[in-house]
Amino acid sequence: MKTNIRFTTVALLALMFTFAGFAQRKSPVADAKVVKMLVSKKKMPVKVTARDLVTKVFGVADHNLSSEELKAQTKKSLDIIPVEDEGNLWLDPTDGYAVSYYGMVPQVSAVAMYDADNGELSNFSYFFLFPYASGERENANYEQCAFCTSLLQEMDDMGMDMGTRADSEALFQAVGNYGENLVNLRLVEQQGDDTYIIDPDMASGNGKYVLVLDVEPNAYTQSDTWTAAE
Repeated sequence: MKTNIRFTTVALLALMFTFAGFAQRKSPVADAKVVKMLVSKKKMPVKVTARDLVTKVFGVADHNLSSEELKAQTKKSLDIIPVEDEGNLWLDPTDGYAVSYYGMVPQVSAVAMYDADNGELSNFSYFFLFPYASGERENANYEQCAFCTSLLQEMDDMGMDMGTRADSEALFQAVGNYGENLVNLRLVEQQGDDTYIIDPDMASGNGKYVLVLDVEPNAYTQSDTWTAAE
């Protein structure tokens, strides 16, 4: 186990609700660019829940599959073959990949990373993007807040042990587990040449919020769970 933290989801949810205007706004609509891309490729986004995201690679496949098995399963489920890069398998919007989380369809890329020594899956990740042009940052802020809050609430409903990392420079970072899977959720804001924004008041021009959901399968054992509880 890489991390041993006492978790508190309530504190994290309170943090998320501090984003201005969330409670007064309606649910966000699907990203228009993503929808247009999917229509052009005659594909539909994969409908996922929080449980799908933390237990299934690309939202559709078992994490015990080998690289070749994952390629075959992804082809069967999504009609897309992941792109291999240095032994890791990637899916991007340009491939026709998208997920729908209760009607929210942000831009997303996903990767399955394999250990070069034993060929086993070491972790899988999702990168949800909420880009904005100059003058549109408030709307992107709302979109990512709605997505993050819904995801965190569902994780809490599932009984996941999630809590904040006080030493993180991200806008927020939550670490916890679901069964034996270690889950790390991290939100950052970037501008220009992917420079991280530490002070939100300094943001200007084009940029994007990036929500990274990383899952390490089989990171927790029963003894780890007992240790965390103590």
